Amino acid sequence: MSLKNIIETLYIDNFEGPVLEAGSADYKYIVTKEFHNTNDVWYIEPVKETYNRFLNHYPNILNYALSNYDGETKFTITSHGEGGNSSIKHHPNHVKDLKKVGSTFTETTIKCISYPSLLKKLNLIFEILVLDVEEHELTVLQSINELPVEKQPKIIVIECGYTWKSKLDYLQKMGYNIDTYWKNNCILSRNLKTDINYSDMYNNTWREFNFNGMLIYKNY
Repeated sequence: MSLKNIIETLYIDNFEGPVLEAGSADYKYIVTKEFHNTNDVWYIEPVKETYNRFLNHYPNILNYALSNYDGETKFTITSHGEGGNSSIKHHPNHVKDLKKVGSTFTETTIKCISYPSLLKKLNLIFEILVLDVEEHELTVLQSINELPVEKQPKIIVIECGYTWKSKLDYLQKMGYNIDTYWKNNCILSRNLKTDINYSDMYNNTWREFNFNGMLIYKNY
């Protein structure tokens, strides 16, 4: 089931707001491609080589990493997952797991941009944010929280990862509530009503999601 189908089933048909996906790494792995016919979809990718490949397929892309300031930062590129596990700051347990599968690590310098600056640059307010930035999510959320509520995303699809409790605590303080989960992500919203028992859409099999020994989501 695609992310678009989940969003439109859970919330509202033909969700029309702009969408931002941060952290897909390679254009082949984006999870928002089904939105292209109905939404203004944007991507953000810090690694120049990956950005260039992306640009040939999806021109709505900026060559930055999301962070909480504008400038430059160190960035570690991994060989595992075609760069999909690269990060500004890896969690130690993530490094251990990557080493177990033979990943190598290369340091570089990249451009970064805060979420408020990104909105100004594009003159957009994103209604959906897909955030998978390998344990840099909390820093990005802090940047989002600098904005008034009306400029923050209505829906956040966020990778749970190794520091989920910290991210969840912060999201809940921002006013977001978990509605369901999808793959390794939780889907949260603020002030959007849904009465659907979403687990039923998975034939009653996806009622509980555990990651790294941690209960992420439970619905029964």
